[in-house]
Amino acid sequence: MLIVIGAGLASCGRAAEPTAVPREPTATAPAISFDVASFSLPFRAIAVEFDGEQVWVAHYDDAAVSKYSKFGNRLGLYDVEPEPIQMKFDGENMWVASFSQGNLTKLSKDGRLLGKYPTGHSPGGMYVDGDDLWVANGMSDFISKLSRDTGETVAEYPVGKAHMPGTYAVQFDGSYLWVANYFEDTIQRLRLDGSVASTTTPGFDPVSLAFDGSNVWVALVDGDAVAKLDAEGRVIATYPVPHGPRQVLFDGTYMWVASFDDKKVSRLNLDGTINGQVDVGSGPWAMSFDGTHIWVVDSVAPTLFRLGPVSAVMPLPKPPADVVAASTYEPGEPLPAIALIGGDIWVTNIKEGTLDQLSAGDSKGSHRVGATPVAVASVGDKIWTANADDGTVSRLRSDGTAIASYKVGADPRAVVYDGVHVWVANAGDGTVWKMTIEGEVVLSVHVGAHPGALIFDGDHIWVAVTMDDSVVKIGRDGVIIGRYAVGSRPVALAVEDTHIWVANSNAGTVTKLSNDGVKLGEYRVGDTPVAILYSDFHGDGHIWVANLSDDTVTKITLDGHRLAVVRTGDSPSAIAEFGDSLAVVNSGSLSVTSVPLASGGEAMM
Repeated sequence: MLIVIGAGLASCGRAAEPTAVPREPTATAPAISFDVASFSLPFRAIAVEFDGEQVWVAHYDDAAVSKYSKFGNRLGLYDVEPEPIQMKFDGENMWVASFSQGNLTKLSKDGRLLGKYPTGHSPGGMYVDGDDLWVANGMSDFISKLSRDTGETVAEYPVGKAHMPGTYAVQFDGSYLWVANYFEDTIQRLRLDGSVASTTTPGFDPVSLAFDGSNVWVALVDGDAVAKLDAEGRVIATYPVPHGPRQVLFDGTYMWVASFDDKKVSRLNLDGTINGQVDVGSGPWAMSFDGTHIWVVDSVAPTLFRLGPVSAVMPLPKPPADVVAASTYEPGEPLPAIALIGGDIWVTNIKEGTLDQLSAGDSKGSHRVGATPVAVASVGDKIWTANADDGTVSRLRSDGTAIASYKVGADPRAVVYDGVHVWVANAGDGTVWKMTIEGEVVLSVHVGAHPGALIFDGDHIWVAVTMDDSVVKIGRDGVIIGRYAVGSRPVALAVEDTHIWVANSNAGTVTKLSNDGVKLGEYRVGDTPVAILYSDFHGDGHIWVANLSDDTVTKITLDGHRLAVVRTGDSPSAIAEFGDSLAVVNSGSLSVTSVPLASGGEAMM
C-alpha cells in the first residue's frame, strides 16, 4: 500500500552538518532583499539535499536524482533504484533511500554508483553520526544503523508499539536519538544502545524533526503546528503554522517550516513567532540549507526554489481575512449535484429546476425536473433526480426526456439504486424510502434527524444522518443493522472496497469505516467538506473531497495522507470522475471546472 510519508530531516547534526551550532540573530536585520528564485526540473521531486557544493533533488516517480549548482544549473541526472524518497549527504557521499525497494544507494559526488545496501521496509529519514548512518524505516518496527564505509547493517533497534508505527524521521541531539512515529503520534527518545528513554505524544502525525542546539522541533501535519520539546522529551510549546507542515529545518538561527496545503514556507524565531513567510509553488514538500539559502522542492510541479538569503528581511504573514457570515454552511442548504452517466456529465441546477447535460464541457441540453434538484443518480438505463423543494423524485430517459415524477417524503436529498430498487433519503421527515423503478413505495424506514446522503456497498444501504452525527447501515429488507458515530455533520458518502468514507462538513474531516462500522480513522481535509469520491485512477485508489468553504479539492491516500490540495472555483460542492479528470461543480460561480486526477501523484514523502 502506498502512503504519504513526511519530509525528512533538517540539515543539522554533527561535523558533516555544521548548521547544528546555533548563531545569535543580529540585533538589526541587514538591508538585504529576500528573493524567491525558481528553476525548472525534468520531473516532479520530493526530496532535496545539499552536499556542500551542489544541490541534489530526488525524482520519486522517475527513479532518478539530479544535481544542480547554486545558480540552478543542472549538472547531472543519475538513475537510482525506483521511488527515491529521501537523501542524506554524509560528508563524502550521497545516500538515497528507495521507498519500495527497501534499500539504500550510495553515490559519489559525481554520481557514480558505489553500492546498494538492504535496510528495513520503506526507508526514508536518515541521520549521519560519525562513521554510522541511522535510517528510519517507515513500514518496519525498527530503525537501522549502517556502517557508512561498508553499508553493512550494524544494529537494528525496535521502535513504536505496533508492527508498523510509521517511523519516518530520525534526529540526534548529541546524546539521544529521536524518532517520529507517524501512525502512533509519538516521539521516542532512544539511548545509543537502543533502549527507550522517553515517549511523548506531541500532537497529530509527527513527520519531521529538527534540533536547534537545545530543543527538538516536530512538524505535526494534521495539527497544523510545530511542537518544541525539551531535552527530556517534554512538550514546551506548540506553535500554529500554515496548514499541512511537512518539514522543519534549522539554519543555525531560525526554524523553517514548509507547509504543503497552504503552499507557504515560514521562518520562525525560536520562541515560535513567525517573522517571515512566502508563497512557494503548488506544494512545497522538502527543504535543504546551503549555508546561505533554503532550497525547496515542489511535490506537485517540477520546480526547485531557492529562498534567501536566510538573514534577509522577509515579508510577514498576511493577516487572516475577515470571516463573512454568508460563507457559513448549514446542512439544510441545498447544493447542486453531479454524476457521470452514459458518458456524459449531468449537473443539477438548483435555481432553475433543471438537469444540465454536458459532454467534454459542451452543453447537450437542459432538462426540466422538479424544484431544487439536489441529487442525481443512474437507475438502470434511466436517470433519477431528488427534488428538495417539491418533495418529488423525477425519472428521465437517458436522453433527458421526462418519464414521470413521484411524490416522496419531505425534502428528499439523496437517491441511490441497489440494482433492483431505488432508495430515497427524506431529510425533512427523517425517513428513507424504498421504491420500485416504476415509483411504487415498498417501505419507509425512520433513520434519524436529516438523512442527507445515501450509498450502496453491494449488499447494504448506508445513510448519512447529518444532524445525529452518525451513519446508519440498512439491509435491503429495510432493517437497520447498525448506527455508527462519525464526525460532526456528515453530509456525503463514498464506497471503497470494503470501506465506507464519510465527509463531515462541520468537522473538516473525513471518516473511514469498515463495512461493519468500525472506525478506522478520521482525517483532516479542508474547510467544510461536502462531497467525497473514490477514484482508482492510479490503480491503488485515492479519495477526493470537495471543500466548500476554502474553494479547494483535496486528494488523500487510503491511509488518509494528503497528496494534493487544488484550488477550484467558488464553493466547490460536487465532484465526479470523468476520464482522467475530476469534474468539479462550483456552486458559488455556477461553473464546472476540471482537475487532473494525476495531481499530487500516488504517494509521496
